[in-house]
Amino acid sequence: MKNINDELLNKYLDDELNREEKDLVKTSIENSLEVKKRYETLLKAHNLFNSVEVESPSIDFTKLVMNKLN
Repeated sequence: MKNINDELLNKYLDDELNREEKDLVKTSIENSLEVKKRYETLLKAHNLFNSVEVESPSIDFTKLVMNKLN
């Protein structure tokens, strides 16, 4: 069985794997308690990062910064 590392688990979470790789990771999660625990930990972090709202600078941000630099 291929070594399921955190990089591969993250790619699985980000849906960046082909069908064969997805099946391999899914099977490993189902059959290995260690892989399942690592997957669940990464899933929590993944969900936390996805729940954070990205703040956008104000429309006149560039103008304000440029005025302060002058």
